[in-house]
Amino acid sequence: MFRYMIASLICVCLTITSMEAAKKPKEEIKNWLFLNDTSLGASWSSIGDTGYISVDLGYSLTIATYAPTGGVRRTFGLDIEVPLYVSALGSSNGITSGDKISESLGWGVVLPLTIGIEAKNFWLKGLFGYTYNEISEGFDVASNKQSIVKINMRYHGFTYGVQLGWRYKNILNLGLKAMFGKLQNTARNANGSGLETAIQSKDRQYNLMRFGGFASITF
Repeated sequence: MFRYMIASLICVCLTITSMEAAKKPKEEIKNWLFLNDTSLGASWSSIGDTGYISVDLGYSLTIATYAPTGGVRRTFGLDIEVPLYVSALGSSNGITSGDKISESLGWGVVLPLTIGIEAKNFWLKGLFGYTYNEISEGFDVASNKQSIVKINMRYHGFTYGVQLGWRYKNILNLGLKAMFGKLQNTARNANGSGLETAIQSKDRQYNLMRFGGFASITF
């Protein structure tokens, strides 16, 4: 349903832009501007009782309308972001014993559609898309003094959010981001770690909050 709403909104914006362009003298009508950004950033994510820190690699394709100097232009596009999880805080959602996570590694993919506006180098975007994460969590438990025991977690679901930032001459882009949603935990693999009896027995949904910043180069 949300995907259809986003698609309809994009179509409406495109129609309005075309109608406005048709009213202008021919010499004022210009083409669309395509912007490609590669980004590097960092985020803090909260999924249920667990907090994760990630380094984020991203690519963004943005289609923007031309606008007079100082005017407002509309933007539409698609983002692809790969968070690399390097640390975790708090308790795991995957086990019932409440053990604190001592280490964590993982990766994810975030694929949102974007729609927004840009004026005087400042921009604002709304996002709606899909998020998928595979994360390994390690525990230093009393029953195993020789090594860290691990479980593999999988989270996925639809997410939404907002980005805002500043663009310098279509070259450098600095931004902040926030994402929210609910992620389903559909895998909790103990892999013979001895935590089988403590694994959550049911798939559950957890609230997601994600905040971060990034810098990107436009080409």
